[in-house]
Amino acid sequence: MAIMDEFREEREALKNGTFKQKLQYFWDYYKWYVIIGVIVIAMASSFIHDILSNKEHGFFAVFLNTQEENVSARSFRSNLAERLNIDTDNYDVSVDTSMNISAISNDESTLNDMQRLSIYMSTGDLDVLAADSPTFLRYASTDMFYDLRDILSKEQLDEYSPYLYYVDMDEVTARMEASINEDDGYIAKEYDHHVPENMSDPVPIAICIQDRPKLQGVYDFPEGDVPMGFMINSSRLEEALAFLEYLFEDQIS
Repeated sequence: MAIMDEFREEREALKNGTFKQKLQYFWDYYKWYVIIGVIVIAMASSFIHDILSNKEHGFFAVFLNTQEENVSARSFRSNLAERLNIDTDNYDVSVDTSMNISAISNDESTLNDMQRLSIYMSTGDLDVLAADSPTFLRYASTDMFYDLRDILSKEQLDEYSPYLYYVDMDEVTARMEASINEDDGYIAKEYDHHVPENMSDPVPIAICIQDRPKLQGVYDFPEGDVPMGFMINSSRLEEALAFLEYLFEDQIS
């Protein structure tokens, strides 16, 4: 029997068939069209939702290698938005703790997060970056972060002096040159980042935040220093400095 004749017979039989038979026929012949259609609609809906719900950053920080307590973190961001006078109906206040970058290896996860972080840095989306000291040193240069002497007054620098984190720019330059020249024999000099007198070209490039009471129970930092630097290409320096003031307002008058 020709295919078209068979098809006509099936259609004629369905005219007098039950609802269940008609539904089964429809499913047998069109189920993949239905499934694909549902997937396309779901993807389109998700894409449109992301576009409509996406907000510009009112403040954006990244805390590398850090865990957060979800409920406390939401409350912290809400309080921060209020403190910075940011309208959260139109702007987002974000502290991203999703990235983990190893200071001693370049595994696939580290490389993926390094790439994502580099995008945030290059686009100017990021306002402040905090990390454990070995990881922070991967990025610690005045090409990336402000020299704090350029954005804080002498009085402020004196107030924050116990928390200042210095890098020796001569050592930074040597490390960068070794990386460019692929010098595998280069050994980084170890020094105390709180004692500028022992450096040849000390620059206060960050402020350590690991002991801030407002962050306790909210963010679980690695042991040791957690320096926070201010991105030199951020367009929200005022908000970044207000964030610093917010963290220290219980100790610095």
